[in-house]
Amino acid sequence: MTMQQENRNGRRWPDKIVTFVAEDVELERWPDFSEEEVVEGVGESYGKVLYRDPRGRVSFGVWECPPSINDLEYGPMTESIQCVKGRATLTNLSTGESFELTPGVRAILPVDTKVRWHIHEEFRKSYSVYEAEWDEDRYY
Repeated sequence: MTMQQENRNGRRWPDKIVTFVAEDVELERWPDFSEEEVVEGVGESYGKVLYRDPRGRVSFGVWECPPSINDLEYGPMTESIQCVKGRATLTNLSTGESFELTPGVRAILPVDTKVRWHIHEEFRKSYSVYEAEWDEDRYY
């Protein structure tokens, strides 16, 4: 029998080590980006939270998005990502700094960063998120 922990929201997470191959994780449709966030494309994305620490503010998962351009604000969280598939150019909208993510490349997006995601081809990443403010309803 696998023991599980319950967070404040009633969600249950295994208390065992979680292993995964990001390319093989079956994803679910996530809510569309808002009209303000979508610069070009349909604003859809897919993801799967693999673990969210019920005692803290850390979550781990996989996310995928078709070719598009979206402006996303990182608000009260820091995200560490690793590109698994595809290609995207990320631009810090405050500084103009730009870099390309391709398979194997990692990036850290700090609290309050506003980033333009230009996804050139279907893009998949594994991620870990540290939330500066706990949000029980956050789906990622």
